[in-house]
Amino acid sequence: MQNISQCTLYVPINSVEAYQQAPVWKNFKIEGIEVNIEDPKSDNNEQLLIYPNPVTGTCSIIIPDDFLYKSSLTLTIYDSAGKQLQQILLENGIEDFKFQLEHQAAGVYPVVLSNGKKKYQGRVVFNEQ
Repeated sequence: MQNISQCTLYVPINSVEAYQQAPVWKNFKIEGIEVNIEDPKSDNNEQLLIYPNPVTGTCSIIIPDDFLYKSSLTLTIYDSAGKQLQQILLENGIEDFKFQLEHQAAGVYPVVLSNGKKKYQGRVVFNEQ
């Protein structure tokens, strides 16, 4: 069995520091790579880092650097039809946030983290156990 510190985890270059701090990933060798992900429907869209993904229960969101230690952050989870399932006001000062989808049907769930002016978007793929 290989030691995880010997394994290289490639992450978006802007997220290297967040991964190095995250309890789940900090023991890996972290290398940043350039990633260009754009949503043509939105010119104010940033990609939200969600792990593990796919998930069977609890997953985590790494709070983007420009949102760290900001107040009034709202995490909203939608179903595939765009109906709001959960809306959570996040506490100030957290670097990553865990949430559960255990009681949902298998599928893809859009997730939005917003401070009222800017938003980060992502998707969680939920697989039932």
